[in-house]
Amino acid sequence: MTELQKLDDKLAKALKSKNYTKFNELMKQKKVLMQAKEQISLASVLTNFTEEQKKESLRLMNKTFILSDLLYGAAIEFESYLKKFDKLLDVEAVNKAKQAVKLLHDITKNVDDLKDDELSEDFGNKCDSISLVVDNMINKIFQEKIKK
Repeated sequence: MTELQKLDDKLAKALKSKNYTKFNELMKQKKVLMQAKEQISLASVLTNFTEEQKKESLRLMNKTFILSDLLYGAAIEFESYLKKFDKLLDVEAVNKAKQAVKLLHDITKNVDDLKDDELSEDFGNKCDSISLVVDNMINKIFQEKIKK
């Protein structure tokens, strides 16, 4: 049972017993708990994992970072392309992409925050390679539709 669930149980009991002072005190604790963000590094979590769990965690982490970078790049590219035609163009998809870009950049900049040039370059190369594969697949799909 999580800390939040435990607090919810205590809140329900305090409310049932009409102990409003206790209820208010518990609500303050819940608010503090909900506002607190526990951020732990992947490295600290991995110490408790088996080798197989470590590999899968790192694979999924790479997938998250790479897909975030790809979507970040695609959103910027899409907006830049549309702005060539009309600098004042306001397309809802572009606005949503801008919101996504802000979130995604926070994920991808974690790689650069490590201040490891070799790691950053390797990450960039992986992303570029995967982006090229995605572009080729999209082009192939379009070509197949044209042929039909």
